[in-house]
Amino acid sequence: MNLKIFNRFHIAFYIFISFGCHSNHIKYYQSINKADQALISEDYVSALKYYELSLKYSDNGLLVDHINALKCACRISNSEKANKYYKLISSKSHCRPLLKELLTECDQKLINEDHIIPNKNKFSKYIDSLLDVDQANRENMQIKDKRVRDSLHCINFLLFTKKNGFPSEDSSGVYCSDYGIGTNSYKLEVLLIHFSGLNNVEFDSVINSEYLKTNIPIEWFSLLKCNNTNTSFGNYFWFHNDTMYIGKKRLENIANNNIYRNKYGIPSVKEEYNMIKYSQFLRNNGFRHKMAPYYIELDGAAKSKFIPEIEFYNYLKK
Repeated sequence: MNLKIFNRFHIAFYIFISFGCHSNHIKYYQSINKADQALISEDYVSALKYYELSLKYSDNGLLVDHINALKCACRISNSEKANKYYKLISSKSHCRPLLKELLTECDQKLINEDHIIPNKNKFSKYIDSLLDVDQANRENMQIKDKRVRDSLHCINFLLFTKKNGFPSEDSSGVYCSDYGIGTNSYKLEVLLIHFSGLNNVEFDSVINSEYLKTNIPIEWFSLLKCNNTNTSFGNYFWFHNDTMYIGKKRLENIANNNIYRNKYGIPSVKEEYNMIKYSQFLRNNGFRHKMAPYYIELDGAAKSKFIPEIEFYNYLKK
């Protein structure tokens, strides 16, 4: 074969493979977005269908999505799917209290009686310790001093990751935190957000790699990789006196923003709105949810930058 033709074929094949992998993780996140919307409508049949679809696009997936899929299967009495997701959760998490809690909710007998509760491992201990020094006296520090310290912590984090691997939910056991073992996912999220503003190429590469492997929630990625006023997740929805307000910056060029969001698998503005508005409803309904609403006191200056929920639907029509 002619060398030029071979090289062109090789490059084309590489692009094809890369694009296929790239498409798969986007389809995973998009399927999860649809499942989240179905949960809000209490349409557990459709939600489970989308959770099932997501598994076609990810070898790993996120534990929170498997937990919600299990609960959907239990709600519609689909024991086959319930057992399937229990096994998936069991393989990803060695947290016996969590497994027992899920089975109790599903009114099933406890399987894996010999499951052992692990102690905190090197990943969870590392995240806990790094957050402790990250938060030490932070509120009293100047922005410049915070960035200097964040830069040092980011280098430390990258060295740890290079040696041990990324502290994903599988390795650090984040969903065991309520039982005194593992760690809490918000701790890792806080650290990553602090590192994301440093313009560290190596850090950005790590985040992109974990995103491609569906190892981080899409809400995190939208903050870390697409951190701007139009895509950062949750920053422009607030509650005041039980009324929801939406930041006007979130509403600029909605159509274009949604096209950009869809490119990465980030929920549309309307989907984001639903996820935040109904976050407590989903928690009350027994589902693990990823977003929490912000509660603030809106003074006169701040109010001018927000619109009440009742006006929001006019923007969605644009």
